[in-house]
Amino acid sequence: MSGGVGDVARAWCRSETVRLRGTSVMAGDAAGLIGRRMPSDVLSSTTASDRPLVELTADPTVIFVYPKTGDPRSPDSEAWAAVPGAKGCTAEACSFRDLRRDFAALGWSIVGCSSQTTDYQAEAAARLHLPYPLLSDTEFVLADTLGLPTFEFEGTRLYRRMTLLARDGEIVGAIDPGSDATGHVEDVLRVVRAGVGDGDDGTPNPDAAL
Repeated sequence: MSGGVGDVARAWCRSETVRLRGTSVMAGDAAGLIGRRMPSDVLSSTTASDRPLVELTADPTVIFVYPKTGDPRSPDSEAWAAVPGAKGCTAEACSFRDLRRDFAALGWSIVGCSSQTTDYQAEAAARLHLPYPLLSDTEFVLADTLGLPTFEFEGTRLYRRMTLLARDGEIVGAIDPGSDATGHVEDVLRVVRAGVGDGDDGTPNPDAAL
């Protein structure tokens, strides 16, 4: 049996920022998100199941927010590859796809979110065979309401990578994966397995094992 979720997170935490409700592992952009309610705004979805975010996250949901998936017709530039944490969105989306059943077995759904249009996302979802919805936040609702970090690249505003764990319409975990676009997906799964938000009062289950 492992120690608390804080110990679990410290065991795998490298450059990431991780905060779990009731447990501060590292400081950073994820700080302050725990306990925040998801907004009631409706974001367009690639699955046409548009619902207010607070309703979408009523059941346990992992929302991975990312800058943008690549377009095979327009290869990434060297300048884009040089932006810390920007590259790897397609690989991240595929990693969540490949582990979706593992998350589902634990009762968690997967949702992706970026500032691209639904048409742009729909092409990526079809090409990558993504079985979960992608949300289009072109108006940066999550940045305005929750303070999620953004950056500009060649005059275009984009989200910086951030993963939220929510249930009952409330954020119970936040992970800043830094530049580890793919490796952090398994880290998120380990945190979910550790029982984030499973205590009676919404705190991590201190006796949860990996």
